[in-house]
Amino acid sequence: MDDARAKQALALAQQQQGGQGIDLTNAPTSAQEQSERLNQEQQLEDERQAFLASVLEPNARERLARVKLVKPSKAQGVERMILNASRQGKLGKVSEQMLIDMLNTVSESGIGEKKVGSITFERKKSAFDEEDESEDEW
Repeated sequence: MDDARAKQALALAQQQQGGQGIDLTNAPTSAQEQSERLNQEQQLEDERQAFLASVLEPNARERLARVKLVKPSKAQGVERMILNASRQGKLGKVSEQMLIDMLNTVSESGIGEKKVGSITFERKKSAFDEEDESEDEW
């Protein structure tokens, strides 16, 4: 049933394009293709996690898991640093202290941080607000 819907959507998209030369034949048309792609992504993530588990000491793995709960982008930045360093042969087992140093490096460099502006609120002053204590008191 999903295949029929996907084919209908493809046919509708081709009709809307009006023969403008856009090729939608490589678009995922079946649920099976989508599930295969999801399985591949899951397999890559599993391999990545297994590699990290082999490189990280247990305490470091626990700390990274806690960081991932609070700041996923920062944890991903540290994971990328670990993967890149280990691929280049610059890194052996990662201890908890090494992980803390990497987290500090990521925090200082702003890797994985979203730049967010600050918001300030200024309240309108009314006639009854006290402006300065040095003014005449009643």
